[in-house]
Amino acid sequence: MSPRVLILADCPGWAWDAKARNLRRWLSGEFDVDVAYRAHYYIGEEPTWDGYDLVHTFEVAQVQPQVVPESYRGKLVSGITAHVIRYHSPGNPGYGEERVRAWASRCDALHANSLLLLEEIRPFHERVRYCPNGVDPEFWHRYRDRPDQRVTFAHVGKPKARKGYPLVSLTSLRLDVPLLTCYRTAHNALPPSHLRELYNDAHVQIVFSDKDGTPCVGLEAAACENAIVSNHIGNMKEVL
Repeated sequence: MSPRVLILADCPGWAWDAKARNLRRWLSGEFDVDVAYRAHYYIGEEPTWDGYDLVHTFEVAQVQPQVVPESYRGKLVSGITAHVIRYHSPGNPGYGEERVRAWASRCDALHANSLLLLEEIRPFHERVRYCPNGVDPEFWHRYRDRPDQRVTFAHVGKPKARKGYPLVSLTSLRLDVPLLTCYRTAHNALPPSHLRELYNDAHVQIVFSDKDGTPCVGLEAAACENAIVSNHIGNMKEVL
C-alpha cells in the first residue's frame, strides 16, 4: 500500500490549489495523494487528518495546536509564503520568533517560496528547502489585444490594506491612469479565467504587497505579457 498524503490548500483555483494538484500529479506514482481545503479559507467542513502518513500545509501558521489534531502521529511538512515572523505594521507586529519556532518544531521539514524567506526561516529548522512559485503558461498567456490603447494599471489581491490598494488607487487617480481591480477573499473567489481576462485588458500589473513571498499575481500578469511594477518583496527583484 502506498503512503497516504494529505495536501491542505486554501481555495479551489488559487495558487495553493494549483501547487497541490501538481504535487498530486507528480507524486501519484509513489504516494496516494488527496487534496483538501481548510474551512478557515473556504466554505466547507474542516478536513480530517486521520489515516494519513504525511500532511502538507503551505503556511507554517497552519501547524499551530488548534489546527493540528491531537491524535495525528504522522509526518508534517509545511511552507512559509509571507514575511510573517518579524512583520511590522500598525496593529500587526507579526507572529514573532517564539511562536514560529514552536510551530516549526512540529514539522519534519519546511520550504520557502522566495530567497528572502529561505534565509528568514533557516534559523528555525535544519531541513529547509527553496521551492519558488511558478505559473502554467498554457493557461496564463495573452490571447487577444487590449481593448483600450491607453496605459491601464491592474491590481489584484485580497481586500486588505497590506496588499497595497490604497496607495495603488491614489497613484492611479493622481496620474489619471485607468485602474482595473479584483479584490476577493476565498469565500467569494472568482475563477482563474476571470483574472486572465483582467490581465489581458491591462498593460501594467502593480504589485505592492508588504509581506508576500513571491506574489503569484506578478507571475501571472507577466505570463500575459504585462509590464510589472513592484516593491522589493519576496522574489520580485529576481523575477524582474
